[in-house]
Amino acid sequence: MPFHRIRMLDSTGFKTPTDDPETGYQGCAQSSLKIQVEYEMKQGQFLHLDIQNGKEHDTTYAATLLHTVQPEDLLLRDLG
Repeated sequence: MPFHRIRMLDSTGFKTPTDDPETGYQGCAQSSLKIQVEYEMKQGQFLHLDIQNGKEHDTTYAATLLHTVQPEDLLLRDLG
């Protein structure tokens, strides 16, 4: 196979049960959080798992991982 690693990055978001800013997680209209997961398919292992504010954009998170990209990596990312 021409790729050393096949890396898939995606996220899912959850609304928290309160609008209380003390939870530490902020969303657009209600408090929420987002879980970011990156999985490497060839070796079957998770590379990154992070929790962040629900209002943070996926593209911003992906940019924080650029230093981990190696030659011959295939990146599959849903940056919506």
